[in-house]
Amino acid sequence: MSAGNADSRSSEHQLRMAQVRQLYFQSPTGHVGSAFLAFMLVLILRNHVSHMALLSWLASYGLIQVFRLGLVWGFRKAGPPADELITWGRRAELLTFVAGLAWGVVPIFLFPADSQLHQMF
Repeated sequence: MSAGNADSRSSEHQLRMAQVRQLYFQSPTGHVGSAFLAFMLVLILRNHVSHMALLSWLASYGLIQVFRLGLVWGFRKAGPPADELITWGRRAELLTFVAGLAWGVVPIFLFPADSQLHQMF
């Protein structure tokens, strides 16, 4: 392995660690904003979709957000060393994927069949 490759990998690793730190610094704002949008979605669809379906989705999404905020709290409390940052980044990626799945099921389970206007939302 050449010195150039080692320096490049080290730089990439340093960049990734900085990205993880920044993710945990900025993510609470995004989590709160996302929870607000979930609540707004439920309000907008409340007259066109089953209340049970809406509340089930909102409760599930809220639980995901609690786990995501708990992860941020755990990261900040732990102050993980550099060698653990990649693991913390993967945890955040996993919960972000799960949150994306929750949004992805909206058009499948919360589809307002009686209102084209709400289908566009």
